Amino acid sequence: MDGKQLIPSVRIAADSVAFLGAFGTSYALRQWSPLQSLRFPIQPLPFYFPLLPFALALLLGLFWQHGLYTRPEPPATISALTKVVRAVALWVAFLMAASYLSQLDPSRALILLLGILTLAGVTLIRSGIQP
Repeated sequence: MDGKQLIPSVRIAADSVAFLGAFGTSYALRQWSPLQSLRFPIQPLPFYFPLLPFALALLLGLFWQHGLYTRPEPPATISALTKVVRAVALWVAFLMAASYLSQLDPSRALILLLGILTLAGVTLIRSGIQP
């Protein structure tokens, strides 16, 4: 495998790790006592496990569509950051719409926290990966 094939694989793996870390942190924050005022009923953690692969696949697909795997560029540029922000914003919008339409009722606050923390995690991890 040459370097051009390795970088997209590394970025996909890094983005996946950022997403999973963001989910765990989001769920923990949502349960944290200072956020009790947001505490509408929240689904138990196992409820989210079957949904995670779909959310991750959607995120990675949007990153691919925005050229974040096909066109290597330094992650610290405004262009790269703009692409990540757009893809994550669109992803959160899709998750919110799917949440509403499916009537599965995942926590909307959790989805918002997940979007914010995924954006932060992806940005931080990507800053350590060179194109």
